Amino acid sequence: MALLIFFALVTLSHAIFLLKAKKSLWKLHFTLNSILWSALLTWLGFAQFQDSDLFFSAPIKWAGRLIAVAGVFLVFRVGTVLNLEELMGRRFFYPSESKKIDGGIFKYLNNPMYDGFILILVGLGFYLGLSFDFYLAGASFILLNVFLASVENYKFSLNPL
Repeated sequence: MALLIFFALVTLSHAIFLLKAKKSLWKLHFTLNSILWSALLTWLGFAQFQDSDLFFSAPIKWAGRLIAVAGVFLVFRVGTVLNLEELMGRRFFYPSESKKIDGGIFKYLNNPMYDGFILILVGLGFYLGLSFDFYLAGASFILLNVFLASVENYKFSLNPL
């Protein structure tokens, strides 16, 4: 539960900075939110070492591995297309220096990194048998694909997919 609350607070902090973006706040936003996202991802990583509370068959576990690997690939692919500053929303602070990326995977998904996070969490949930991974996947969809995407995407619709 604490991890979900922290996830919500990190997302809210990121969104507030993007909504109030001023060049003078860029370094503060980048530093603070880099630390917060790093702490969240570290906490999430350590949380994977809990005892399983769900039990799946071997084929479901293998499918979970494949789903998680697909999610990791998606996250790293987006990371190679965008640099860390662009991932942290630099375009809101320096809009004249930014360009829209709408090729490759961005042609099919509005927020492929967020979709990658969901795939990782669902895959880990099946592979490791941890119910909170499924809760975090749902929270990721709501907090990232719906809430944060509504802040980040100018032409947001109620269907974030």
